[in-house]
Amino acid sequence: MTYKIANTLIEEGIHPRWLKAESKLIKPLFREYRVWLNQMPPTLPPQLKEKKRGINWRKGERQAKLERQTTAYYLVKFLCYRLNKELTNMAIRRDHFADFNKRYSRAVTVREQRQLMLNFAKQLGAGWWQLRGDKKAFSRWFGQDAMADRYQRLQGMSERRLSFFLKRLSFLALLVLNEDGKAVEWWQQLALEKAIQPLLHYNGDNRVRIEAFRCLATVLKTLPEEIQENSVTPSTLQYIYRLCVDYQEEVWLQCQALNLLETFSSTSLAIVLQKRFNTPGEGDDLFVRRQAVEILGRNLQRFPKLIELIPLIVKDSSPFVRQALAKALNTAPLDIVQTHLPQLARQDDVDAVRAAALLEILSLLPQQPELNGFLLELLNDSLANESDSFVLRVALKVATEACQILSQSEDWVIESTADSILQHWQNTLLKTIEQLHRSEDKPITIRRFAAQAAERLWCEMEPQARTLRTHLQKKLRTQKPEERRYLAKKPLKSDDTTLARVLSVLSQEDFGYDVVQNMLSKTLIRGHLFGFRVWRWLHEFRNP
Repeated sequence: MTYKIANTLIEEGIHPRWLKAESKLIKPLFREYRVWLNQMPPTLPPQLKEKKRGINWRKGERQAKLERQTTAYYLVKFLCYRLNKELTNMAIRRDHFADFNKRYSRAVTVREQRQLMLNFAKQLGAGWWQLRGDKKAFSRWFGQDAMADRYQRLQGMSERRLSFFLKRLSFLALLVLNEDGKAVEWWQQLALEKAIQPLLHYNGDNRVRIEAFRCLATVLKTLPEEIQENSVTPSTLQYIYRLCVDYQEEVWLQCQALNLLETFSSTSLAIVLQKRFNTPGEGDDLFVRRQAVEILGRNLQRFPKLIELIPLIVKDSSPFVRQALAKALNTAPLDIVQTHLPQLARQDDVDAVRAAALLEILSLLPQQPELNGFLLELLNDSLANESDSFVLRVALKVATEACQILSQSEDWVIESTADSILQHWQNTLLKTIEQLHRSEDKPITIRRFAAQAAERLWCEMEPQARTLRTHLQKKLRTQKPEERRYLAKKPLKSDDTTLARVLSVLSQEDFGYDVVQNMLSKTLIRGHLFGFRVWRWLHEFRNP
């Protein structure tokens, strides 16, 4: 086993920018790991011993995989040890601080008070050089408040280390548990609950408790669902259930508990969700309800009784929660979608909720093709009757992207007509969008967006324009701003009007294009080309 693998695993899974921010924690952690491994190396579990005996120790993929798993196991054991050590150091530091305050309040002379501060500074880890500076600072600013600040700063650094250790512990534990399909055996071998449990009841910074519970939940989810509930002690089990229903607990702890409950106990999940929506909390409880709606959407197939909660969510006081319901309807039965999606898309008082409901048409269309007629009617009605500018912009975006989705399923045919579904959608939406474009009572910005959407639909509907757009996209994909590209006249096979309209569609989300007509070809310039202009020179010359 090499230290290089350990260093790689400690940093693995961390975003490169976070690596720089966490470097002050990673480097000391790796140094401590090397010392710990030399002084107190843990014994290998039976699973790894069997692998070692059965492997041919030649360099290869199996050897590298075993070394990686062994190193991950050692790191998990080290982090469990390090968590316990950090908690012990914090408890000792807390006792020293309480003793210092008690003695300082009883000190009579200034000399005695200063000596107590120096003794406490030494207990906090100050060296002789720092103690020398503290003695000099007595005449300026150094006092009891400075010692309290130093203590709080050290405790805060310890809490930050605890959070970081827990993040790494969950990641490394997953590497060990996911090997060989023996998650249950590894769970018993690692004894992670014993290391994490004291942190679940930590009474300092709530971020430590949140990371501790997230670590426990992440690891528990790797176990088979049928044994998750029986894999923890009764006290931890009671703690998890209490988090799910206690409105006074930290919001993110409640969210993590609900996520764990999804696989932890399916029977309790329905009961907890009913309680959450029947008796909603106040304030930040909206984040918990939002999480509950997302969980409800993922479990509608497993628990059809949860459908009874949808009418309650539609009337929820928070738009943030109602927005999540629109996405949750993706897995709902057809009649439920047809009943509640129009309520969100057309009848809701908040524009953000109506827009979110319209966006879900793009998800429902490929998943539930039976709803294509209903979705077209809903979208068309929104385009025709919506008054809010933001919702209209979203509806125009959905109209063009829905036609792109349907272009992959042109073989579907409506029973009453010979037109394909794609043509039916395009013709219906284009007619409504053109009416929106010509409406004098609409803001000029909406009319402009409607014109752009109509052009995008036209480009999809016209075979010649669609072919030309595909050709230009391939040719101009690597073109840089102000760069020229020459287009042969024959391959285009289109008139100037069609070329201009297609280029206008391409430039809606990109630079504009200038077209220069040459003798035998056309030149396309991406963006504006800055150059010398005689008229500008004359103007500047005459008006210095």
